[in-house]
Amino acid sequence: EDFPRSMSKKEVDALFDKDFAHHLKIAAATPGYGQANQTGKAAFIDLAFNMGKWWPKWPNTSDALSQGNFSLAANELQDSAWYGQVGSRADTVVGLVASAGSSVTSTSIVNNNIVKNDIIQAAKQENTGQLVNRIS
Repeated sequence: EDFPRSMSKKEVDALFDKDFAHHLKIAAATPGYGQANQTGKAAFIDLAFNMGKWWPKWPNTSDALSQGNFSLAANELQDSAWYGQVGSRADTVVGLVASAGSSVTSTSIVNNNIVKNDIIQAAKQENTGQLVNRIS
């Protein structure tokens, strides 16, 4: 479907900010989110963008996250159908989850704007990023 008009950067940013806030709320409810470092939280935001409220359907991963066992949670993600479906970014997300308990955080994530930019880039790499591609 074609859009009847172009969207301004301000309109696109407003739509994205609303969507980002929605998925951040979902991510913040993920077991282990409060224990995770910034890069781990970014991974949970990415997972929420990709799958919504995903963890109730993943009991082993959810249990590992609840226990703060991010390495086991990452292994569970890697052993899932999701891992094969999302392409090359799966390795990045799994790595971020595996290191979510580390006190060393990525210096590339210093605020929500950088997290949002990373999510936009990730979305552009997969089929669910079609809306982002159309409006950016």
